[in-house]
Amino acid sequence: MSTAFLFLASVCAMAIAGFVAGRLLSNRSVNMRDVVGVAIIIGFLGSLSVLFAIPIPKQNEQLIVYMLGQLSGFAGGIVAYHYGQKAGDAELDKARVDNTGKLADAVQAAIAAPAPMPAPAPDPDAPPELELEPGQTARAPDA
Repeated sequence: MSTAFLFLASVCAMAIAGFVAGRLLSNRSVNMRDVVGVAIIIGFLGSLSVLFAIPIPKQNEQLIVYMLGQLSGFAGGIVAYHYGQKAGDAELDKARVDNTGKLADAVQAAIAAPAPMPAPAPDPDAPPELELEPGQTARAPDA
């Protein structure tokens, strides 16, 4: 194994251990999603830093570029999740609380209101109000 890989693995392990220890010392729960996010970000940054120190063999250039592209996409998704979602959360939460309160008021008003009386059903045995002779058409009277 190369020394660069061992160095990168040890840096990632130390960073994750520091992240978990910081969470535990601050009495906050350790979310596995956050640990994986820290590992990916550190792996991406560590890979970039190692590439400046070690020359890349010509036959591996395309593979390295592809893998760094994948890691940068993962890192961008992690940053967007952790920092993009929280920008307008306070305003959205206030709007949700207001809308939920309005919904609860409307439901209570609907429950308290008397039920409307249904229209009486027509008697099926009653004779029709109007009978048409053969050849006649039903037409509204002229007003």
